[in-house]
Amino acid sequence: MNSPANFLGDAHSRLLPISIPFRFFIAAAVFLVVFWGLLFLAAGEVVPFEGGTGIVLAAIHILTLGVLVMTAIGASLQLLPVASRKALHPLWPIKVIFLVLAAALTRLSWAMALMELSLMEGAAIAVSLALVSYAVYLGLNLIGRRAEGTVIGYVWAALVSLFAVVILGGMLVADFDVIFLDRHNVLAQIHMSVGIFGFMGMLAFGFSFILIPMFTLSGSLKGRQPDILLGLFVLALLSGIASLYFDWTPGLVGALGLGLVTALFYIHLMTGFLKTGMKKNLGLSFVLIRSSWGMLIAGVVSGMVMASGGWQGPPAMFGFLLLVGWLLTFLLGVLQRIVPFLASMHSSQNGGRPLLLSRLSPQKPIYIMGICHLLAVVLVLAGLAAGGYGYIIETGAVFGVISALSLLFFILQVVGRLHAHNKKQAQSI
Repeated sequence: MNSPANFLGDAHSRLLPISIPFRFFIAAAVFLVVFWGLLFLAAGEVVPFEGGTGIVLAAIHILTLGVLVMTAIGASLQLLPVASRKALHPLWPIKVIFLVLAAALTRLSWAMALMELSLMEGAAIAVSLALVSYAVYLGLNLIGRRAEGTVIGYVWAALVSLFAVVILGGMLVADFDVIFLDRHNVLAQIHMSVGIFGFMGMLAFGFSFILIPMFTLSGSLKGRQPDILLGLFVLALLSGIASLYFDWTPGLVGALGLGLVTALFYIHLMTGFLKTGMKKNLGLSFVLIRSSWGMLIAGVVSGMVMASGGWQGPPAMFGFLLLVGWLLTFLLGVLQRIVPFLASMHSSQNGGRPLLLSRLSPQKPIYIMGICHLLAVVLVLAGLAAGGYGYIIETGAVFGVISALSLLFFILQVVGRLHAHNKKQAQSI
C-alpha cells in the first residue's frame, strides 16, 4: 500500500499545522448537526418558504456558511500549497478568521431564527469581514502561482464569486431593516446562485482535479480540457445571473442547459480518472462522490424543468438537490478520505514511519455517516416532492443528525489516534 507520504513526495514541507485545517473540519461537523436539527424544527416551513427571516433562513446559512464554506476554507488552505508547491504564510490570520467566522455565524443564525434584525446586521458585517479577509489572504498567496489542471483559475473564479456573495448578502440583510431594494427576491436568487455555483461549485470542480486523481492514484489531466470546462462554467453562471436579473425565462433555461452540458463534461473528466486510476476499490466515499454527481445532474435538470414551467415543484427542492444532494454529499465523501490522509501525513512529522490509513480510519462511523446521509437526502426529497409532508422531512432530518454526529465522532477519533501515535513516537525518541 502506498502511504500518503510517498504519494505526495516533498509535500511535507508545505503541510500546515494539523490544527488549522482540522478546526474548520470539526466546526463544519458541529454546524452540520445544527443544520439537521434546525431542519427538523422547521420541517413544515420548508416548502412554503419564499424568503424572509426565520428558522429556514437560519438553517440555510448554517449549511452554506457553517458547513460548506468552513469545509472549503479548511481544504483550500491545505490543498493549494500542495498544488502550487509553495507554502502559505503567515498563519496567524487564518486563526483569527476562523474565530471571527465561527462566532459571527453562530450569532447571525441565532438572529435570523429569532428575527432580530439589529443583531442580524452586526453579525452579517462580522461574517462578511471574515469571508473578505479569507479571500484577500488567499488571493495574496495565489499571486504568481501556477498549478496543474488550471486549479488556480477555478480558485480565482471562486474568490471573485465570494466577493459578489458578500456584497449581495449585505444588501439583502440591510433590506430587511431599511427597505430599499425593488427586487429583493430576485437578488436573493442571484445571491444563492453565485454562492452555490460561483463559490462552492468552482472550488468543488477545481479541487476535483487534485482530489480525484490523488484518491484513485491516477495521473493528472493534460491538455486544455480543464480550461474549456472552466470557460463553460463561467459562461453558464454569467448567463444565468443575467437572465435572473432581467427576468428572461428562455435565457435562464438556456443557461441551465449550458450548465447541464458543463456538469456532464465535468463528470466525463472525473470518470476518466476512475478508469485510469490504479486504485479500484474506492469504498463508500466514492459511493457518496458518485451520488453527488448524480444529484448535480438532477438539480440542474429540475431547475430547467421548473424554469420552463414544465413542473411547478417547490423551489426548495432545487436548492436542496444542489446544496445537500450535490455539494454536501461530495464534501462528505471527500472528508472521509482527506481527514485520515492528512493525519497520516502528520504522523511521520517526528521522523518515524507514517500510520497507515487503515489504522487511522474507524470504519463504523464512516458507514453510519454515509448510509444515514443518503437516507436523509432521499427522505427529505420525498417529503418535498410530496408537497411538504412534515413527518417525512423530520424523519430525514433525524437520519441527518445521526450522520452528522458520526462525522464528528469520526474526525475526533482520527485526531485522537494521531495524538496517541505522535505521543508514543515522541516518548521513544
